[in-house]
Amino acid sequence: MSLLRFELRKLLLNKKTLILLTALFALYSVVGLTSTMFLVGSNDSYRIYEELAGDWEGPFDSEKAAQAEKIYQEVSARYGTDARMIARSIKDQPEIILAVNYHAYAERIKEYGNDTPPEFANILLWENLFNNWGEHMMQFLLFVPLAFVIAPVFAVERSSGMDNLILSSRNGRRKIVTAKLLSVFITSIVVVVLYLTATFIFGFLPHGSFHGWDAAIQSISAYAQSMFRFQVWQLAAVGAVWLIFTGAVYSLIICFVSSRMKSQTGTAGISLAILFVNVALAAMGDTVTQRLGAIVDFGLANVTMMKEVFGGCKIFRVFGMCVSYPVMAIFILGIFAILAIFGVYRGQKNRTSG
Repeated sequence: MSLLRFELRKLLLNKKTLILLTALFALYSVVGLTSTMFLVGSNDSYRIYEELAGDWEGPFDSEKAAQAEKIYQEVSARYGTDARMIARSIKDQPEIILAVNYHAYAERIKEYGNDTPPEFANILLWENLFNNWGEHMMQFLLFVPLAFVIAPVFAVERSSGMDNLILSSRNGRRKIVTAKLLSVFITSIVVVVLYLTATFIFGFLPHGSFHGWDAAIQSISAYAQSMFRFQVWQLAAVGAVWLIFTGAVYSLIICFVSSRMKSQTGTAGISLAILFVNVALAAMGDTVTQRLGAIVDFGLANVTMMKEVFGGCKIFRVFGMCVSYPVMAIFILGIFAILAIFGVYRGQKNRTSG
């Protein structure tokens, strides 16, 4: 335990990291606050929206759909068809926000049929939360800082030449490496939980409402084709666990890179390249993604996003069995974690024996 406390002080509980974590919490709070205020401007506007949506919730209504379609056509003629531009322009007009959302619901009914829930629900704030947890912006806000926080775990001692002396001390190589790995694991959980807590609290705090917590996740456009029959609150719980899990795996990969590098900056750079390599591959077009489908699917930039993992119906055939995307992702990430841990122990053993 004393070794673990020592490693935690070096990695997490030092002044520099604590200042960074404080700044990150402030940033995440602002992200949660501004993103929900972007959807619906003031608290009064949301209250009006919540009251109006209460009358529209329920089974699909063709008359309401026609009314929403008329309003949507007027809005799109004025602001264009880009969803973000429309949202930015009507955030203080709850009646129009409701019509636009109902229009989107009606379009999903047409497109997916029985794969969408038969009822319309007010899930405005929850949809905003899942955007914060499941889009690429999350990776820049959470995983990029995580790379810089974890990077020094081995690299600092290697750069100063202290690693051979420390690993040869009376505590022994295995105990020291184990303490470092545990400190990395704990640090990753702290950083991820910081992000989850700040975006959750400040995403709902302005309006003080959890309305829609029991709706089907298919009510949310990004999850309309999800194979899972979760309620919204269940997806939030699963999503939080998923980010903690993927954050821990990514941190172990960073730890492995750090064990082979003498530079913190180099460690962070390589770790970020590993994170975003499949984004570059996907940008090369369908020809590349079709040939390298599995690499793109299970690259960290995809597999860390809950929208990609839980938002569709993707099945893989393995030895004649049908395996869902999340199960395959857990298996592959587990292999990454085991290889990273093995690589760290093996690398430090070679250094002390050499």
